[in-house]
Amino acid sequence: VGTSVKAPQKDLPVSLRLGAEVRPAIRAFVDLAPGGTARKNLSHAFEQGGPATLSLALPGDALSLDDERTLTVTVPREIRALVVDGAPSPVKYRDEAYFVESALGSPASPVRPSLIDAEALREADLSKFDVLFLLNVRSVGARAADLARFVEEGGGLFVSMGDQVDPDTYERELGKLLPLQLHVVKTAGARAGGTGNGGTQVQGDAKAARLAQVDEAHPALSVFTGEAREGLLGARFERYMLTRPAAKGEAPVVLAAYDDGAPALVEARRGRGRVMLFTSTADRDWSDWAIRTSFLPAMQRFAAWLTGALEEKRDVPTVVGSPRTIKPGEGRTLVALVGPDGKERKRRDLEAQGLTAEEGGLAVTWTPPEPGLWQVKVSERGVEKLDPALAFAVVADPRESDTRRLEPGELTAWLGGEAHARVEGQGVAAAQTRAVPLWSILLALAVALFLVEGFFLG
Repeated sequence: VGTSVKAPQKDLPVSLRLGAEVRPAIRAFVDLAPGGTARKNLSHAFEQGGPATLSLALPGDALSLDDERTLTVTVPREIRALVVDGAPSPVKYRDEAYFVESALGSPASPVRPSLIDAEALREADLSKFDVLFLLNVRSVGARAADLARFVEEGGGLFVSMGDQVDPDTYERELGKLLPLQLHVVKTAGARAGGTGNGGTQVQGDAKAARLAQVDEAHPALSVFTGEAREGLLGARFERYMLTRPAAKGEAPVVLAAYDDGAPALVEARRGRGRVMLFTSTADRDWSDWAIRTSFLPAMQRFAAWLTGALEEKRDVPTVVGSPRTIKPGEGRTLVALVGPDGKERKRRDLEAQGLTAEEGGLAVTWTPPEPGLWQVKVSERGVEKLDPALAFAVVADPRESDTRRLEPGELTAWLGGEAHARVEGQGVAAAQTRAVPLWSILLALAVALFLVEGFFLG
């Protein structure tokens, strides 16, 4: 935000507005010197997370272009998780969802879990949640179509295995959602003090599987480096579900695999949402990962990744005259842009002004002509709506707000270019050292010859 002052200003009023609100949310004051800058920190508690729009304004001056500056921000939000317990137990540590719920609901966690059993899933309102955890659930029944719609519209789904899971049932109900088709359960061994098949006691955990391949570059697992890596690789897996090879044309992402190469954690996109498949249990029945130090941060990051919270970054405003790339998302198309004046610009008009398609039609690029808030209207399944997450701010070039007087040599360089002037210092020295252009010499000679010719003719 810029203002031109000829004398030092004390207590210059600054106002901060939220969205379309007329009344400022914060009023503050700042001291400003002529040609100077000032920094002011303003704090505001938002009622809810997600995309938000802010406007910061100073009193108007002769240059109204930069009196107000608009910003779009993403406020950290709580993640609403629905945890479905497929095998409840009155004994906490034997309950299927005990460790997951404890990890998600721990202090400082951004996730707010709600726990239900598989029966209650029939009546659950999925629209109230951002991510769904299916833990050893025998069947989702008639909710299969609702789950598919939930994910395709941007929800997250985490699925873990257990003795309740039947591969055939899952293929029938969730086959189109899961990253890989389930096959059979493999027994790799037993942990120390555990029992093997037939009740035979197995000494030690040498036969238990471990995670041997982990994608540390993935945002959900990027924290497990250095000493933290052992908390993940140290887990022992006695049993896990094998999967069938991916179908032709599909490309699920294997985030972690066991030492025999079988997938342990697999991710896939479905519409605008994500699905994550964990092929062992989220309790202690098939592994001891639930009591390892990596389990708590992993569950929290899985929830954040599945809802897109790990990708939420501060949006840098676009400068007037610079191109802006807009990505409506898979299955959606840009219909129009609503400018700072509140008027809607249809796509066909924008294309006449230079709007071009990018990335195979999944994105568009356009150069905004004026500063302010630009809102994006998209079409999804025939329904048109404004998407607050796609709104972007446009600001004037900061150099246009600098109203300080230019030195003569610098001004000549700006207007004539480097071929006509050269700035080599400050003030008078810069003006005295500027080069004399060749065309000026030729013009002077032509005038002189004209005068001489006139003298002799007279």
